[in-house]
Amino acid sequence: MNPSIPIERNGSFNCFKEDLLIYLVQRFGSLDLAQKILAETRIQLGDDSILGMVGNPAVYLMGFALSVGLRLTGQQEVHCESMD
Repeated sequence: MNPSIPIERNGSFNCFKEDLLIYLVQRFGSLDLAQKILAETRIQLGDDSILGMVGNPAVYLMGFALSVGLRLTGQQEVHCESMD
C-alpha cells in the first residue's frame, strides 16, 4: 500500500484521484498511460457506492486501477502484435 494514500472509509473517487494517479505513474512509468488508466478506472467503477462497502477504499482503488491498467496494456500489446 502506498503510505501517502489516506485511509477513508466513505471517500469518493475524487478523494483518491491525485494519489491514485501518482501510484499509477509509479507503477506504469508514464503519465499519459496513467491518466488513461485513471479515466478508464472511473468509467468502470461507475458510482462511488462500492467505496463505502469496502474496508479500505484506497487499497481497493489501487487494486482495481492496477487491474484496469494491466488489461489496457495487455490489449495494447496484442494490438501491436497483430499489426506486425
